[in-house]
This record gives sequence, structure tokens and C-alpha cells, in this order.
Amino acid sequence: MNTTSTNPRVLLGAILGIPTVIALMLLAFAAPALHSGAKDLPWRSAVPRPPSRRSPGC
Repeated sequence: MNTTSTNPRVLLGAILGIPTVIALMLLAFAAPALHSGAKDLPWRSAVPRPPSRRSPGC
């Protein structure tokens, strides 16, 4: 009895099906990230303001 033979259709389905499912799953999670995010927000600098006067200890 030969137990190592596999139906070629099953093998082809696995070779083509598994990467297709993985690609669809990646697209399902990546597509919302491409179309979301902050839009039309004013650009501001993250640098602190310079001090208005020198401190007495300097």
C-alpha cells in the first residue's frame, strides 16, 4: 500500500490556496491603515518655547 501519494489537485490547491489566503489576510489588515490617519491638522513644532527672561541664579 502506497501512503505517500497525494492527489495532484490537493497539492496544487494547497500550493496556491495557502499563499492566497495569507495575502488576503494581510490586505484585510493593511487596507484600513492606508486610508486612516490624521488629516487637515495644523502643523506644529514640538520644540519648547525659549524662556522669556533669564533665571536669577544664572
